[in-house]
Amino acid sequence: MVACTVLFAGVFFFVGCRGFGGGGGGDNTTTPPPTDYPAIHNQIMVSTIRACISLEVEFYNTNFLGQKTGSVLTKQGSGAIIYQGRYSDTNNPYYLALTNDHVVRSEPGYSNRAIKAIDYKGNEYTAFLDVAVYSYDLATIYFTKTAELGIIQRATTNPTIGQEIISIGRPNGQHNAVTYGIVQKYQVADMADRTNLPFPSMFHTAPITSGSSGGPVLDLQLRLVAINHAGTNSDGLKLHGTSCAIPIQKVNEFLNAYVWS
Repeated sequence: MVACTVLFAGVFFFVGCRGFGGGGGGDNTTTPPPTDYPAIHNQIMVSTIRACISLEVEFYNTNFLGQKTGSVLTKQGSGAIIYQGRYSDTNNPYYLALTNDHVVRSEPGYSNRAIKAIDYKGNEYTAFLDVAVYSYDLATIYFTKTAELGIIQRATTNPTIGQEIISIGRPNGQHNAVTYGIVQKYQVADMADRTNLPFPSMFHTAPITSGSSGGPVLDLQLRLVAINHAGTNSDGLKLHGTSCAIPIQKVNEFLNAYVWS
């Protein structure tokens, strides 16, 4: 097992486009065309980024007048919009987004929670918890649609080992940082600060750090293939660190069992 720590607060950097594949073969080997990283990054900045959100979750107590009292705990995280629906009572549209359970779950000693979603332009929305499941470390939140954002399409199968992937998140308050990497392996992560997930995480090399929890991991077709949830040390991952994500088959399993049902 690999020791990991959850990432719900924290900074980041952009890692430039780079190749991860092998070189050419012999006379009888066809070399695949190189990946057009600038084109992929441009597409992310034009369209995919519209479906990525940053989260600020505040935990606090109030007195009998409703005023905040005592200390306030704030967590930072990331999320991915996956659905647009309409409220049954008003017919007004809303967005549904995925994030981690550990980003939004209530903290002991606090009676109130406020979730703020921030879009790619810095617009802020009051969000509400829909479903949170500890054993998946996944949650869904929703907020009223007041601007045209995007929706990330979900893949149906987990990426293969060696496949190139892209991570988007909010490390240390930097909105929508983009990094590239490959899938290393699938393995149960030995969590240093909470209960292990009962299924293998997807380990990948796209750097993430605190604040990236709940952010999307995409394939080169910009489909959701995992949700980031942990890294290998409490200070965040460095350039050559390992990142942990919840693979898409488990994400879809969670959605089918707890959200769409």
